[in-house]
Amino acid sequence: MVKITWPEGGIGEPTGYRIASKYYRHHLGMMAGRGYIGSTVPFATAFELSSHFVKHGHKFGAATEQEYERMADEFMARPLNADLYECVSSHGRRDRIRLEGTTRYFGVAYKVNTISTFHPRDAHAIASKGGPLGFVLFKCAEVRN
Repeated sequence: MVKITWPEGGIGEPTGYRIASKYYRHHLGMMAGRGYIGSTVPFATAFELSSHFVKHGHKFGAATEQEYERMADEFMARPLNADLYECVSSHGRRDRIRLEGTTRYFGVAYKVNTISTFHPRDAHAIASKGGPLGFVLFKCAEVRN
């Protein structure tokens, strides 16, 4: 089940509306700018999921593409906490960039709600930017189109 959070005074389906297929979950995420946000953050296409799974899935111990996407989805949808850093770039694709300091898990969602990548980052790369917050702010300043 996909839960949808509506802004106060929002118009449309009530919270808890069920979205059954990945196709609708994807298009729900793409419509976030229309006043609602889905709690899932899927990859845009099956090809993107497959290629990222081959490249990064083993780093998380994910046995299947679906397990890898579930892990990425949970990471990108997780509420912020003291160890989870996030920013949204104000230019280009409007990427939402996240880094968890302890695990060094790194995720990027373009147009805020579609996963672009999910993988652990190298500790040296993070330290070279002044730590987790500095790394995320540096990534947010990069222009991506």
